[in-house]
Amino acid sequence: RYLDPIIVDTSPDAIALDAIKSVGSEGHFFGIQHTQDRYSTAFYQPFLSDWKNFEGWQAAGAVWTPERAHTMFKEIVGGFEAPPMDAAIRDELADFAQHRTDDGCVVFADLHYQLALGAAGRTDAQVAMTNRFAVDATRQGEMPARVADPGKAALSGLNAFAEGRYDAAFQDL
Repeated sequence: RYLDPIIVDTSPDAIALDAIKSVGSEGHFFGIQHTQDRYSTAFYQPFLSDWKNFEGWQAAGAVWTPERAHTMFKEIVGGFEAPPMDAAIRDELADFAQHRTDDGCVVFADLHYQLALGAAGRTDAQVAMTNRFAVDATRQGEMPARVADPGKAALSGLNAFAEGRYDAAFQDL
């Protein structure tokens, strides 16, 4: 984006020396047409920050940025709809994932398999994967350590998400 021609435009209109002269030392750039013509596309307006003044922010409930971010996260995840997928492909993916529940594969791949199992409604296979995680987390070594943290919490969150228990999913994910 930073190398887009519009960003590195050095034309006289982009440099705007005439606009700078017209504003002078007493005016402001929002009052001239040059700025108004470019305002909606030239400036990034963050979707998360609150640009109200302090009094306006307080009157609107004084919601801090982390709270707004968490609310936005909940709205995004809560509005999730699984993309359309042919039922045969979904079943084939779930079959593949179900066969992986006992092999102790890489923990993060297992989490993806858990998503496939949940999407296909394979509760028994999800329980088997969860049980295997619990056992693997008690073993020694680097992989069991990853299963224990963050693997078990992530698995719990994915299970909750698949079951539509979004508040529980938010806590674990």
